[in-house]
Amino acid sequence: WARHWLDVARYADNKGYVFFEEKSFPWAWTYRDYVIDAHNVDKPFDRFIIEQLAADQLELGADRRALAALGFLTLGPRFSGNIHDILDDRIDVTTRGLMGLTVSCARCHDHKYDPIPTADYYSLYGVFRSAAEPTLPPTFEPAPDTAERHAFDAEMKKRLQALEAFVAKTRTGIINTARNRTAEYLAAVHAKRDQPSTENFMLLTDKGAINPYVIHRWENFLKDARRNNDPVWTVWHRFAALANNEFAAKAPEV
Repeated sequence: WARHWLDVARYADNKGYVFFEEKSFPWAWTYRDYVIDAHNVDKPFDRFIIEQLAADQLELGADRRALAALGFLTLGPRFSGNIHDILDDRIDVTTRGLMGLTVSCARCHDHKYDPIPTADYYSLYGVFRSAAEPTLPPTFEPAPDTAERHAFDAEMKKRLQALEAFVAKTRTGIINTARNRTAEYLAAVHAKRDQPSTENFMLLTDKGAINPYVIHRWENFLKDARRNNDPVWTVWHRFAALANNEFAAKAPEV
């Protein structure tokens, strides 16, 4: 019977197409075993559902094995890191799995045949968006006190320190480059002002090229500056509004 529920929960041990990212879910088996154990011990259905939606919000005490139930939400496709599609999948598995309704239609419009407005969809979206998924899952039970475990902990600590150092160095480099190439970023924002947003896509760039994510940050900053009538950036927006063939003539008026 557990296999039937795992079908409802679209159980898989891989993330689907994720480009260069690691494709497997190393801990997927913990959710599978949770479902099997829940059926074997005849866990009450209401508790079974609550744990899969919000085990991290329950008072579990010393026995934290129920945290594996959250695989119901997290063991879905990762869509190359597109957070909007990831959350849509979690809304879909929750509503189709528990209500038998394709609520995902309301991502774009009010449901045409059922009383499901877009407002309800994005209310649930907000709940899932506010949740943070840890890089490493919680430990369900105390680790064995063995030489192998101590060796693993020491190696993990060393690798995490190396990773943190790499991230800090890379972040500093990106910040410095972004500051030094401000003019290029502003020119890029102006050049793509009438183009569709690329926020939801993974973009590849050549080595040394300006960063698409930083361009997006500049776009958001300039939108806020315009909305708030920023005294400095209002001038930039006025210059940016001039057509190329009339810039020289009208720039002095700005």
